[in-house]
Formats: sequence, C-alpha cells, structure tokens
Amino acid sequence: NYISFHDVSNPIQQFLDKIKSDGKLHKKIGIYFQEPLPKSEHHGLFALTSCINHSCLPNAEIRSGLIDGKPGITIVAMRNISALEEILVSYVNPELGRAERRDKLLRRYRFWCQCVRCMHEGDGPNKCTHCGKLASCSSGIKTSEPSQDMISSLKHPVDTQNKNEMLF
Repeated sequence: NYISFHDVSNPIQQFLDKIKSDGKLHKKIGIYFQEPLPKSEHHGLFALTSCINHSCLPNAEIRSGLIDGKPGITIVAMRNISALEEILVSYVNPELGRAERRDKLLRRYRFWCQCVRCMHEGDGPNKCTHCGKLASCSSGIKTSEPSQDMISSLKHPVDTQNKNEMLF
C-alpha cells in the first residue's frame, strides 16, 4: 500500500526557528529563505495498512502526521471495535453517494463495492434499497445531501447468513 502525505512541520522551518535566537546568523542565513517554504512531502509503502479492507461505513481511519517526532501514519478507531470485528477504512470519501463511491473504487482500485452500506443504500445517499426507507433530516425536510444522521438511519441489522449471501 503506497501512501503519500505531508508532514505538518517543515524541517527547514524548524531549523530557521532554532536559529532565530541568534540575530546575526538568522540575518545571514534567512536571506536564502525569503520565498515560501515548500511542504515537506513523504511517501512510503506500508505493509500493515495494505491489509486493511474497505467499507463505506468504516470503523477506523488512517491519519498522517508526526509520531514520536517523525513523520508517519496511524490507524485510529472511529468507534469501539470488538475483538473479532474486522478493522475497515474507507478508500474514498464516505459522504459521496453510492454511485460515485462505487465509480471511484472501480476506477482507482478495480473492485465493485459490496459493503453492507452499498448493498442497502440507493444510488442517492438518502434511500435504502433494502426497505425503500427515505431518510430525512430532523426537521422532516427531504434532502439529497448526505449527512451522518442520514447514513446512520440507513443502517439495518443484517443477520450473518444474509450478509454473507450479499457479499458473494
């Protein structure tokens, strides 16, 4: 799994910050750094994250940043995950509608998503294909814009046998 990310701090900026206390040295060196500093970009192959499967209802996310003062990535749970539950991340923006999510996944990763959410959600992010339920905002106004409340209202408990049948 190849990941590209930007470091939140730039090593050149860290160096300049350290020499600011020495006014003479800062004046001599600082002249070379008048233009905006580029973002520090890092790339890597991450064996562990390549084993994490996709879901449009992820229970974790991959974040980049400083870890023990060095650039890296972490996998962060978005909710409690039980011991036997698979860790899942979304490879695309989960706020997109089903058709757009599936299109991006097919083009970028060469698979057709059959996660529980995609199996139950209509092509618009606010209609369930399983029961036909139309999600609405708390004010009762129908909307075509996805929201976390809408996404949550589309979840249905699925027994293991039916879930396995849907996935294959």
